[in-house]
Order: sequence, then structure tokens, then C-alpha cells
Amino acid sequence: MSSSPASIDSSSVRLKPLIVVAGPTASGKSALGVALASELGTEIVSLDSVQCFKEFNIGSAKPSLEEQALVPHHMIDVFEPDFELNAKVFVDRMEQAIGDVVLRKGRAVVIGGTTMYLTALLQGLVESPEIPSALRDELRAMPLEKLRVQLEEKDPLMAGKLSARDRPRMERALAVTLVSGEPFSQQQARHAFQNPKHTALVLVPMWSREQLYARINDRVDGMLVRGLLEETRRIVEQYGESPHALRSLGYAQCLSVLRGEIEHGDLPAAIAQATRRFAKRQLTYFRNEPWKRGWSIVPTQERSMLSERQGQQVEARAGEHEIVAQSVSFGEVLGRIRELEREGISQTEVWFVDAPTSGLWGVLDGG
Repeated sequence: MSSSPASIDSSSVRLKPLIVVAGPTASGKSALGVALASELGTEIVSLDSVQCFKEFNIGSAKPSLEEQALVPHHMIDVFEPDFELNAKVFVDRMEQAIGDVVLRKGRAVVIGGTTMYLTALLQGLVESPEIPSALRDELRAMPLEKLRVQLEEKDPLMAGKLSARDRPRMERALAVTLVSGEPFSQQQARHAFQNPKHTALVLVPMWSREQLYARINDRVDGMLVRGLLEETRRIVEQYGESPHALRSLGYAQCLSVLRGEIEHGDLPAAIAQATRRFAKRQLTYFRNEPWKRGWSIVPTQERSMLSERQGQQVEARAGEHEIVAQSVSFGEVLGRIRELEREGISQTEVWFVDAPTSGLWGVLDGG
């Protein structure tokens, strides 16, 4: 079910905090979000950069029609597979969907793991110039290493911030830099994402690395059994290889099989490995973003002093934070939501929830 646009005064959306379920892939976001929306009598707005495209169903873990009938979802199947999506278009449609739900239901539950869109939704976007389609196509066709080298030449500060595998962000940063004539990093520094558009209660289900990887493996196996490779083939036959979402998790590896670049038997391992890397990037976001934006964090976290932890295995890099999760019941989460709605919220609040011990595990079967 896709959202019907609504024209509203955006300030009305900020009367109550957004309820956001975020975190790494396969952590149980979808199941927890559905349980919350059902209990609160409201609807879900998807913050997912792939679920918004039609026909990308299995690899995006899109909710089934039955699930959408149980709890209405928005920002699902909004765009055609070959639509040229960007952050501004996505966030504008998100605002419309959220406004529509809030006007009808009083609150909205937002679910998704697309961290760039989460920051854009809560903190606003840097105003960027229109990117000519010819330049966009040129950058897409550019080998990854060459793209990296050009970004390092034009905007070394931004190149240093981005993962060497983060092709979409590198393409965007280089395109904006080339069109505007100013490094994208300087434009971001001026914006600074310091004037929040929304406040939110952000729930982040947390698992141990071993548990999360096991959930990722189960998810990959299930997607392949349900026909992810065949779904990818159908999309390519109808739309070619140009749809941007074909570069997302699962689809990119299936496309490599169709091209003959990797063996079919290596597909499960390739998808699982890429998904683990993606989950690590999502966790890096949550090790840094709350502190950078001044969000309130529950439980209170201390900055990791990695130099004092020699001999211990710590996934966070120097300057990052380790994430300490709390055990909390589903009822406590609901109570905090209702408390914030009564009293209001002055800044976004992030709850790191220990999924296995919190009592939430019963609803965390997917996402």
C-alpha cells in the first residue's frame, strides 16, 4: 500500500515524536515495528531505499500483502523499478506519508535501515544542485577505483569519510562537487545537520555479532529459496541493468551470477558476506551519529578508550563508541512512547535494546 500525498503544515508533524525502528539488517526491525504499530493502532512508513521500488520484493524483505493488510504500510511500491530516485525525492515523499498518517492516526511508526535517509529525515538535507542525467550515467559507468581517485582529487575530505565500497555516496559527492564547483564536504559543513526537522524515539535492536551473522545467514538462505535469483532475472529482462536498486544487497550478487562473474554455488556466501559488511556500516553509523547530532542515548554510553583496552577484541575503531544495549520489556517501550507523547520531546532519543534478553525476542522474527 503506497502513501497518498497530503498537503499539511509540516509543524503539525512535529507535535509528537516520530517512533522509529532502525538498526542493522536482519536485526528484527520489521517485526518489532509491526508489533508496535498494531499495539498503538497506527500505520507504518517504510524508510527503506529498495522497498519503495515496485518488483524488488524478495531481496528488499518487503512486507507481504498479508502483512500490509494487517498493518497498513506506506512508501512501499511507490516508484517504478527504473525511476531515478534521490534523497530529496525520497524524503519529500516520506514527509507526505508521515503527515498523512499523523493526521489520521495521531502518530506514525517509521521502519528502516537506510541510515542516510534517517539523518535526512530527522536533520534535513543539504541543498544540492540538479545532477544532469549524462553526468550521472558517466559516473555510474566509471570503475570504482577511478571514481575513488577522482573524488580524492576533487574533495579529499569527503573521500576520507566514505567507505571505499560506498559507491552510491561517492557518486553523489563527486557529482555535486562537479556541478556546483564546491567540494561537497564544504557544503555539508555549512549545513552541519544541526537544525532538526523532527524529533524521534529511535529503537535499535542489538544482537551479538555471532547472533546477527546467524540471522543474516538464515535470511539469505530464505531469500534464495523464495526465488531471489529468478526475481532479479525478471527485472533485468524487463528493465535492463540500469535500475539503481540492482546494486543493492542480494540483487547485485545475483546480477553477477547472471553476468557469469561468479558461480551460482558461490551466491549464498557472496550475499552473506556483503550483508555482513553492510551491517557493520550500519552499526558504525549508530556508534557515531547519535553523538554527532546531540541525540539523547539510553542507556548512557561512555566513549570507548580503545588504547586502554589492549588485548580485548573491540569492533569499534578509535574515536568511535562501543554500543552498550539495555534489557527492556515491550511494555516499557510502549510506556516510554506514551510518556513522550504526553510530555513532548526536546531532542531525539535513541534506545539501544538488547534483543535476546529484553523480552522483545518474541516479536523479532524478521527485519
